[in-house]
Amino acid sequence: MNIMKKLLKKKKLWVALIVALLVPGSVAAQNRWQALAAEESTIGLDKGFIEAETQGFNLKILKESQLLTALQPKGSGEFDFTPSDRLESRKSNRLYHLGDLNLRIRIVDTPEWKRYSSAAGRSPVTPLAAGGTTIAAADMTPTFPQDIPLKVERYWENREGDLVLRFRLTNSSAAPLEIGSLGIPMIFNNILDGKNLEQAHAVCSFYDPYIGQDAGYLQVVRLDGHGPVLLVLPYGETPFEAYNPLLDDRTPRGITFEGFYEWMALSRAHAEEDWTAAEPWNHPRSVRLNPGQSREFGVKFVLSESLREIENTLIRHKRPVAVGIPGYVVPMNVEASLFLNYGSEVVSLDVHPGGALSVKAGKPTAGGWKRFEVSGREWGRARLTVTYADGLRQTIQYKVIKPEEEIIGDM
Repeated sequence: MNIMKKLLKKKKLWVALIVALLVPGSVAAQNRWQALAAEESTIGLDKGFIEAETQGFNLKILKESQLLTALQPKGSGEFDFTPSDRLESRKSNRLYHLGDLNLRIRIVDTPEWKRYSSAAGRSPVTPLAAGGTTIAAADMTPTFPQDIPLKVERYWENREGDLVLRFRLTNSSAAPLEIGSLGIPMIFNNILDGKNLEQAHAVCSFYDPYIGQDAGYLQVVRLDGHGPVLLVLPYGETPFEAYNPLLDDRTPRGITFEGFYEWMALSRAHAEEDWTAAEPWNHPRSVRLNPGQSREFGVKFVLSESLREIENTLIRHKRPVAVGIPGYVVPMNVEASLFLNYGSEVVSLDVHPGGALSVKAGKPTAGGWKRFEVSGREWGRARLTVTYADGLRQTIQYKVIKPEEEIIGDM
């Protein structure tokens, strides 16, 4: 009986400790939410919406800022992939939405990168003509700092039933420019703050990236596991080169919200300024724009019926699919298999660091998947770059570990 009393007393102490730890953080987060809600809107929340639809989605786009604030899959009731339930609080500067853009730019052959963000100090964008496949379009240059040397246009489009977000960047200066970082914020509702388990399951999502260059994609899965699943795919020449946390977003972070991220199509400036102590997953690149020259980047939003249908959905959208068996952690004494499905032939396989992996072609499957035998040669991370005949590049990340017998012996 005394033992039971002691155990109950200890349990109460633990519960009290947990509550003491969590409640102040919750109260602090609630205070931050209230402070944000009291701020003036800079996104045009009071100016109304453009309501539209594609084959799979019902959409809401703010008229003044042309930011996407509702992405509702048809047939799923009121479910929304965006954090629209927090819109009243997330309506001021330095709070990212779908449609924002982050850039780092410098004049060619100069050392200093300059940062530009459409969310830092918002101003109304200039609408452009819509119609046909264009749902909404704007010259969004006014919402960047005044000294930005680019003209930035944004287009929301309905392309063959799929939603496309496209940016056109034009060098409006007299000097050649280097764009060293280009990040497209991926803002979906992973904010569990203030919700119980049932509420979070009903409205929230988690998302995971495949940082695979031209073959990369982001999957956004409803917390309850039900379909449909949202897939964000490259549109045009927009590789998934890196995945960067948006640490300057002011949405209150904590144990119930880990923060937002951005899809990075270019990352050289980040590698030079922020990631000097780490090796990026992919080789960081930049692009050059001469005066008057333009370049486009974009992503496409599509739906997969379920988690199990993701690979088939990618194949239908003519995206490369990779499947590693038994996985991508390879002991040195295990011969792994890599299966690739894409409509263009493989023309080269490059390994970084050189010699870290041995890769040789195997017998294709009856279903047409290309098979490769993969063996680990050097301990550590290894990147396999697959180049296809149409020029598309796919990267696949491996971790080579000791032979299984040695691992067991170490343990």
